[in-house]
Amino acid sequence: MSTRWTLVIPEETDQIVRSHLALSGMKKRDLSRFVDRAVRQAVFWETVNQVKDQSETFDASLIEAEVNESKCGRKTLPGLRVLL
Repeated sequence: MSTRWTLVIPEETDQIVRSHLALSGMKKRDLSRFVDRAVRQAVFWETVNQVKDQSETFDASLIEAEVNESKCGRKTLPGLRVLL
């Protein structure tokens, strides 16, 4: 299933992307695949950075202890489940 987007981007970005597609041997129809991949990568890296930011508040040894305890069926700390 697909959803159609209408995007407004700077002309310079359009030229860069289309030049890249052409140099990579891609066709105009590959623009949707390229944008899909770029969006997925952006969401992935934003999620990674959010998890990193959240995990800075936890002590690594505490996280490790909680993981080991959770393997034995014990509860984890509030908010820690997001990190695991």
